[in-house]
Amino acid sequence: MNLSFAELLYQTTKLPVCVIDQQKTIQRCFPKKMSGFYSEHFLEICLFDFTVQKKDLRHPFCITLPPAHYLGILQLSDTNYMILGPAAAFPHSREEILHHAEHQLYAEDKHLLTELLLHAPIMTKQQFTSAIALSAALLTGETIEPETIGDADPIPNDNPWEKHLTEYVFSANENALFHTPESLEAAVCSAIEEGNSITAEKLLLKRSSGTFGVLSLNPDRQAKYLFVTAAAVFSRAAVAGGLTYETACSIADIYVQQADRMSDPAAINAAMVELAKYFAQRVAETKGYRSYSELVKNCCDYIEKNLHTKITLKQLAAISNRSPQRLSQKFKNETGYSVVDYIHRAKMHEAKHLLTYSAFSLSEISNFLCYPNQSYFCKIFKETYGVTPQVYRSKKEA
Repeated sequence: MNLSFAELLYQTTKLPVCVIDQQKTIQRCFPKKMSGFYSEHFLEICLFDFTVQKKDLRHPFCITLPPAHYLGILQLSDTNYMILGPAAAFPHSREEILHHAEHQLYAEDKHLLTELLLHAPIMTKQQFTSAIALSAALLTGETIEPETIGDADPIPNDNPWEKHLTEYVFSANENALFHTPESLEAAVCSAIEEGNSITAEKLLLKRSSGTFGVLSLNPDRQAKYLFVTAAAVFSRAAVAGGLTYETACSIADIYVQQADRMSDPAAINAAMVELAKYFAQRVAETKGYRSYSELVKNCCDYIEKNLHTKITLKQLAAISNRSPQRLSQKFKNETGYSVVDYIHRAKMHEAKHLLTYSAFSLSEISNFLCYPNQSYFCKIFKETYGVTPQVYRSKKEA
């Protein structure tokens, strides 16, 4: 055999390749540093396994090394053998590999073995056996199916989580602990998308078949993980209902932060219901947003993202590649508001929340929203809501 084939195979597959003779002498090794891995005792074990399994030129063999590494053995001739690997089924930590290496009799240098296994290429079992089959086919000229390659002490599964998944699904089937029906999630999302807060609340409070997935065995963390999941689902429904992406994400962030500070699972679950209701209410407020053109939607999104800056018609026209006159007319036709009025309304909505949920002074809120002075800010607020900011805040506090 032309031993340059071994180097070509390594360059192609990135799998370590070692060619040995019957005396366990290394003829070729790629990469060279792997020669420290293939000790004489280790090679003796490999050939013994190959012989015991009664393999030959046309029957490659696959063995496994702990914690979960593959090794392939092919007979090249009456006197030569090729070893492919090791390849790892999934990533391992240095500590995990060292723990196993210290219990391997064939390993003369435990730390060297650990380092070499730590940097082994990651492959699924199918990928690895396909590489063995390809190598054998190129050497023998005969097609070899990966499924026919022998396997000693196979790894139970390429995926370390598969065992847990199997046990989890079995337990659910055995005890009838099925997840909450997908139809419930779809119904809640539909209510949010339609802006129907009453329906969203009723659906979440109504007792339904199934249970929520167990994301943690700690009750507090379980409630918080479910809340985060719900926040992501609800926010997507709200965006589909017409809420701007930035607004939906901000609402989800604030509610998740609030839930994270809670320690009572019941209170966290109640907050989940409130989140769904709030999303639905905000969607209802957007009204015709879904019918806006992409041009107008982009302008609305820009306004939502820049409430704490000075926004002008000229700026919006520039980013929209339209003249101020044409943009102003199109914006008014679709939203019913002039650009300036829409900006004021968006800023006033933000001001209302700051007045309700923060301790910022009127002067500070006015500055945040980039109004020239507090008097002008108060004037716009009263025109929008019919009361001054001071009166609005005092009523909320009462």
